[in-house]
Amino acid sequence: MTGTRRPGQVSAQRARLRRAGIEILQAQAREIDLTHRRVKTSETEIGFDRLVIALGAELAPGALPGFPEAAHNLYTLDGATAAADALRRFEGGRVAVAISSLPYKCPAAPYEAAFLTEALLRRQVRDHTTIDIYTPEPFPMPTAGPVLGEALAGILAKRGIGFHRSQAVERIDPQARELVLARLARMLAVCAHPDDESFGLGAVLAAMADAGSASSVLCFTHGEASALGMTTADLGRARADELAAAADVLGATGTELLDYPDGRLADVPLAQLARHVRQQAQLAGPDALLVFDEGGITGHPDHRQATAAALAAAGHADLTVLAWTIIRNVAETLNAEFGTTFVGRVPGEINFSLAVDRATQLKAIACHASQSAHNPVLRRRLELLGDTEHLRYLRKAQP
Repeated sequence: MTGTRRPGQVSAQRARLRRAGIEILQAQAREIDLTHRRVKTSETEIGFDRLVIALGAELAPGALPGFPEAAHNLYTLDGATAAADALRRFEGGRVAVAISSLPYKCPAAPYEAAFLTEALLRRQVRDHTTIDIYTPEPFPMPTAGPVLGEALAGILAKRGIGFHRSQAVERIDPQARELVLARLARMLAVCAHPDDESFGLGAVLAAMADAGSASSVLCFTHGEASALGMTTADLGRARADELAAAADVLGATGTELLDYPDGRLADVPLAQLARHVRQQAQLAGPDALLVFDEGGITGHPDHRQATAAALAAAGHADLTVLAWTIIRNVAETLNAEFGTTFVGRVPGEINFSLAVDRATQLKAIACHASQSAHNPVLRRRLELLGDTEHLRYLRKAQP
């Protein structure tokens, strides 16, 4: 990428592997038979004693609009060579290293590219050049953990490389030579119960508000089935007031609270619930819907039905649906400690992570006094998640 080595110096002949006694077969794996220890491929069958699988990743630069026309793909030899040519001709300005979405190959590569670029331009035009990294990650290389990630962020700062965390690139404008970052002007949160918007979605909504996005909340039930010693009617009224107060803390511009039966939302026809989402979307004009992940996070059937309703409505109105999710090891820890049924995701299923400040979320949680006075599972979940929340796309609107 810096032009200091030629293609022949960064490649090797496969024949060297064969000379070392390693057999190479280029074929498509069709089936793995664990019982008989055989792999069926498009060419033949292979028996094995031990099987190591590395699935790899297929590059798809065309998935980011504008990338083929305006950017260099550092993961290919041609792309790295083209980048070297561009840097050699570079006379100053701004260099952007962009991570378009998660997951991606070789977590260190974009940061190595930024350091190499800085070292090369330091000898040429560094005084009138800025270098910036844009990434949906909450800190560099989350796979290595937050301690190493923040240490790397410090090294970037010392080199004068800008680091823009939690920034997803939506497209590249080739004519303007600009990155267009994903910006949600308005978001509609769709949830099942009062407190879902705070206990679950609160940190995300607060972060969106801090970034200048407006939000509103649609809640399907009053949450009256919670067993707290109140009558059903009293609890329903109390939770309605709690929702209004919490939504105000989170900066929501409006709330719509429906009166479907708590605990029995799955009995309501999906089309009926989706119609409410469409109606609220027409009023609020959101760019996206924010929901609990498929599986409901906790496995609650009301959560799953609320998300299904949002997806059905989004398909009709062509809206993006963003799902709040949690990392699988957090879910497994909670289930082991409390006997809960949380459903989590592995990093490869998460599209981007968001650095959050829990202060506003905690204030919103406190508004739900009927539910938060003694909630050790909630406290432990927030502790395990730290200052990061995770989101995944359930649906993307058509460009």
